[in-house]
Amino acid sequence: MTCSYYMVKVGLIAANDGLLLRNHIHRILKNHFMGKPYYVDLLHLFNEYKTTYYSFYLPVACALLMVGENLDNHINVKNILVEMGTFFQVQDDYLDCFGAPETIGKIGTDIEDYKCSWLVGKALELSNEEQKKVLYENYGKPNPANVSKVKALYNELNLQGIFAEYERSSYKKLVASIEAHPSKVVQAALKSFLAKIYKRQK
Repeated sequence: MTCSYYMVKVGLIAANDGLLLRNHIHRILKNHFMGKPYYVDLLHLFNEYKTTYYSFYLPVACALLMVGENLDNHINVKNILVEMGTFFQVQDDYLDCFGAPETIGKIGTDIEDYKCSWLVGKALELSNEEQKKVLYENYGKPNPANVSKVKALYNELNLQGIFAEYERSSYKKLVASIEAHPSKVVQAALKSFLAKIYKRQK
C-alpha cells in the first residue's frame, strides 16, 4: 500500500495529517490519564518526543511515572535507553541500504528520498572532494543509476565495515553502562531490550 505522502494528489498536504496525529496525543492522554497524579509529567514527556526517545525510553519512562517513580532518579537508565534508541536508528539507516528486502520487508528508499541518514552523514565525513561531488550529484534522485552510484560510493568508503565496527563498539559501551547499574533487575530488563536489537536483520 502506498503511503499517502507519495501520492501525487496529496504531496505536502500530508503534513496536515502529521499535525492532526500529533495533536491527538494530548487528547488521548487527557481521555485516559487526566486526574492521575502523573498526568502533567506524562504531558511533559510526550512533548519531548524524539526519534531516539520513542523506541525505548518513552515506554519505560511512562511505566516509571505510572508506578510513582521520579524520572530524575533514573537519569542513568534514560541515558542508556536514549543511546539504545540512537543505536536502533543507525541500524535502521544501515538496513535501508544494505538489508535484504525479503528480510526487512521493504525496499529501502533513503537515498532516493534524500534522507539525512547515518550512512550519508558518515560518507560526507569520510569523502574527499571528488567523492563528495558524486554524492551531491546523485543523492536524493530517484533514478536507479543515481542510486547505484551512491551505493557504489558507500562500498568504496567501506561503510559496511565501518557500521560493523560502530555496532560492535556501541554494543560494548551499552553493556558496560548497563552492568554499572546497581539494580540486577534493571540490568536484566535493559539487557533483554539490547538482545532484541543487537545484530538484527530487520
